[in-house]
Amino acid sequence: MASALTSSARGLRALAARALAVTLARSISPAAAVVQAPRVGVPVPIPVPSLRLAGGTLRFEAEATVGAFSGVTSAVTGELRGATAPGLVHGWVEAPVRSLRTGIRRRDGHMYAAMDADRYPTLRFEPRSLAASTRNDSAWVQLTGTLTIRGVSRSVTVPLTAVRDSARLRVVGAFPLDVGDFGIRDGLVRMGGLLRVDPHVRIRLDLTFVAPPTVTADGWR
Repeated sequence: MASALTSSARGLRALAARALAVTLARSISPAAAVVQAPRVGVPVPIPVPSLRLAGGTLRFEAEATVGAFSGVTSAVTGELRGATAPGLVHGWVEAPVRSLRTGIRRRDGHMYAAMDADRYPTLRFEPRSLAASTRNDSAWVQLTGTLTIRGVSRSVTVPLTAVRDSARLRVVGAFPLDVGDFGIRDGLVRMGGLLRVDPHVRIRLDLTFVAPPTVTADGWR
C-alpha cells in the first residue's frame, strides 16, 4: 500500500510539473494555439511573445584584495520580440555604464575609467534564442545571445528562473563573467599591485517584463 501511494504521489508531481510548463508557455505566448509541455529538466524551444521590460536591477559581485564589493543599477531598459519559429527571439536589454554604483564614488570613477565609459557608455545584451523546462514549481529558462561591454561582443547563455504573476513575468538569474574577455584590464591593478580586482565577477539579474500596450479603436490599451 505504501509503495502504491508513493508511486501515485510521484506521478501527481510529474503531472503538476508538466501542467506548470504548459501554463507558463501559454501565459507568455497567447498566440500559440497548442503548446507541448517540455519534459522535466530538458530545455526545449518555446514560442516567445512581445514583452517590454518594466523594471528591475542589474548587479555585479566582485572580489578585491581589500575585500568583496558589488555594483548595481536599476536604469535597465529593453524588450523581447518573438520570431517566426519557436525558440527564436529578438530584442535587447541595456543599461548605462555610469548608472552602476558601488557605494564609493572614487571606486565608481575607477570603474568607469576601466570600462572606458565615455567611449562605450552602454552595456547591452541582444538575445537570439530561448529554451525552457520545468524545475519543481517554477520554469527554468536558458536565454542565449550577444553581450557587448566596452565595445567587445561575446556570446553568452544566461540561466534564468521565470515566474508569472498576473500580467507580469519576473525573471531572476546569475552567471559568471570574465571581464578580461571584454578588454577590461587597465584599472584592475592599482597602487603598484597592492590593490587588485579579480576579473572573474558574477552578474545577477532581476527583471520584470510586461506585455506592451496595444492600439484599439478606443486608443491605447
